[in-house]
Formats: sequence, C-alpha cells, structure tokens
Amino acid sequence: MNGGDWGVLVLEILWFFTLFLVAILIAAKYMAGDSRRKKILLATAPILSLTISGFAMVAYYPPEQPGILLVGVGVTYVAYRVFLQFDQILRWSGILYRTFEIAIPLLALSTFETPQLFIVNIAFATATLLLLETTRRKLEAKPAKTIFRAWDFKEKRH
Repeated sequence: MNGGDWGVLVLEILWFFTLFLVAILIAAKYMAGDSRRKKILLATAPILSLTISGFAMVAYYPPEQPGILLVGVGVTYVAYRVFLQFDQILRWSGILYRTFEIAIPLLALSTFETPQLFIVNIAFATATLLLLETTRRKLEAKPAKTIFRAWDFKEKRH
C-alpha cells in the first residue's frame, strides 16, 4: 500500500466516523425518555460510530453491497443494547473519549506524505476532535446544584 492509498483510506475512516458520530449525537440530542439511556448513547458514541463506519467502508468497496451497511446498523444497535446493561461504561467514557481524541489526530498525521490528502484529513480530524471534546465535556459536567454545594453557597429564604 503506497502513501496515496493509505491517505485515501484514512480519509474514508475519518469521513465515515465523523458522519456517523454527528448522526449519533443528533439522535441523542432528540432522544426522548430516560436520561440514563441518553448518557450511555453519548458515552459509547465513538465506539458505535467506529463500528458502523467499518461496515460502511466494507459496504461501499467494489463490489458494492449496501446491504452490509444495514447489517452494520443492526450490529451497532445490538452493541448499544449491550452497553445499556452496564452502567460502568459511564465511568469509562472519559478514557474512551480521550483515547479517540489521541488516535484521530495520529491517524490524520500519518498521511503527511501526500499533501492534498493530509490537509483534508487534518480538517476532518479537527472537526471530529471538536465534536468529541464538546461531547466529553458535556458528559463530565457537573450539575449546577453540586457546584453551588461545593462552594458552600446558602440559599436565602425570605
């Protein structure tokens, strides 16, 4: 595999990963119901996005078989349902997000031999990092009540 082929493969990985990450984040934002399920969906979004991205890349290589993408959607849903059984994933979400925040730019930086693909890959990596970082911060944010309790503010009652 030469540098150009590797650059194109990285571009496809970043493109599909970013696309499906945005779709999962939008689905989580408008998901009605249990906030625990929403948090677990957000916590596992990088894994789910990577899973469906792998199936999408396989589905659209010759010979193209879009049915494989439907299998990927099913596998991703089953993985999400399995993650719902384990609350520990919420504690691992910070580590998971930081791992992807390190791996994505390294993947993009590995294509520096091909300048045109390098620029595009860095752009996708930057967009992906922004999504990952903001989502990780939302997951780790403390509710306002606990911050005020930590500062020992007292409510004034009249």
